[in-house]
Amino acid sequence: MKPYKLFDWDKAQYDRRFLNACVREFRDAQFPGTRLEVERIYQAKDYPRERHVFKLSNGTQDFALKTDTTADQSGRLRSEYSNLQRVHQHFKDCATFAVPRPVYLAQDGRFLVTEFIQAPPPIDRSGG
Repeated sequence: MKPYKLFDWDKAQYDRRFLNACVREFRDAQFPGTRLEVERIYQAKDYPRERHVFKLSNGTQDFALKTDTTADQSGRLRSEYSNLQRVHQHFKDCATFAVPRPVYLAQDGRFLVTEFIQAPPPIDRSGG
């Protein structure tokens, strides 16, 4: 059984094996045996193969999976995850806006998972 059901295969510019490994690692750590639905919701303009965001759903909860295939070398997502932990804790009781709660950081640092917050699409100011 595949660990997920993915929509929009035909439009994607990402490594499906890498995505499969990410989803499987997260699922096995947080929801063993659960099938996740996966939807690609963002692709960086300047890094279309390296950086994506996917919406994951286990039927009761939604999550955002952010990938960067080069982050194991740059440490970019490890740093982002650490910053999200601090910022989320600081603003957790703020009613004006929401900071996604960090849920999982990949062992190799190439993806992170946060709670999914329904919001307008991100603006790509820095190229990804």
